[in-house]
Amino acid sequence: MTEENEATSHIKARKRPTGLTVIAMLWFIGSSYGIITSVGAFFNFYMIWPLLSEPSVLEWYKFGVPAEFAISLVLFVLTCFSICVVYGFLTGKSWSYKLALALPILGVIGWSLRTGLYMWAPIELEFSDVDWTSLGAGLVWVIVIWAYIRRPHVKEYLRTSS
Repeated sequence: MTEENEATSHIKARKRPTGLTVIAMLWFIGSSYGIITSVGAFFNFYMIWPLLSEPSVLEWYKFGVPAEFAISLVLFVLTCFSICVVYGFLTGKSWSYKLALALPILGVIGWSLRTGLYMWAPIELEFSDVDWTSLGAGLVWVIVIWAYIRRPHVKEYLRTSS
């Protein structure tokens, strides 16, 4: 058997853990939703941006809208990388392991920044966009991901075992 056939045979012999498949599918659904909502948010920013130069606009909006746009852009990029993680999980790519450890944490940081931005808004604006449920769900997601993908059989499938 040649080295190439041996390597191909080894990849075919590895069985993807069921839990990893479930996590990949949930991650895909969440990432798809994130991409769709980001595109909608970018359209809203496009519509609002020209209005920021008007004198009647509160000062907070002149800072808050560009800041939210920047945070949303970063979260959008992270969401696109999340789709790559799904691919890596389903095909057993070793790079998906480190990316899967980093992305949820970066996402929670982004969500926390957005939450802080809304909390910093003046009370008279009555922002109800502080979504504690999503922030909490994001933290739970980080814990689930970190706990599961660090298991030996998952690391072996992703070829990250030491």
